Amino acid sequence: MDLDVSIPSYRDLLWPTLSAVREIGDSGTIEEIVEKVIALESFSEDQQAIAHGDGPSSEIEYRLAWARTYLKGMGALNNSERGVWSTTEPGREMTPEDVAARHAAYSAQLRAARKQRKATEVGRDGSLAGEADGEFVPATWKERLLETLLEIPPDSFERLARRLLREAGFISATVTGKSGDGGIDGIGVYRLSLVSFPGARLSRRDERSWRQGTPHHDRQLHDGRERGGDARRSAAG
Repeated sequence: MDLDVSIPSYRDLLWPTLSAVREIGDSGTIEEIVEKVIALESFSEDQQAIAHGDGPSSEIEYRLAWARTYLKGMGALNNSERGVWSTTEPGREMTPEDVAARHAAYSAQLRAARKQRKATEVGRDGSLAGEADGEFVPATWKERLLETLLEIPPDSFERLARRLLREAGFISATVTGKSGDGGIDGIGVYRLSLVSFPGARLSRRDERSWRQGTPHHDRQLHDGRERGGDARRSAAG
């Protein structure tokens, strides 16, 4: 980030964001809200050009995303599955002072929740809560994630696998279930410019292999991407 160009914090963008949604008719897409905030705040071209990290989002877009998230938690905004944000009844009546007060209360609530969560996960002696009673409590977020993946229905697991392939850059992602083995097969094509590489196969959702940390599908998931990376390096050389 260019240190010579300043951008308001998400906290300072709470009121402009709420005002923007109001001014465009109390509902709008993310793009419409961002465009309106930029206009209301008169952000310069230099400010808009600052990328967040390696991009593709700008720093303004990133901070506005946090502003929307907090406004939702504060009860001022709602959002639909289609990415449309709208004001709530309280949100349509809030003043800048109300927004500041609600932000302070919501932030305190989040801090208390985090503190409570840590207290329940870790016992007084440093062990995980529930261990003394012989109950299994996942030690990390990875363990909790694995527990969830092992428990979800097969069709949900297939949808997740298909989504992961697409998020990883694969196209034509096809996932089929294998009856009786608790696993799936997934095929995708990884496209690098004009060249495509077949790859990616997901197999058994086997608890033992997942616990060992070396699931068969995990080793092969990025076959196509690795080939693409090899091709990219060869072209660069």
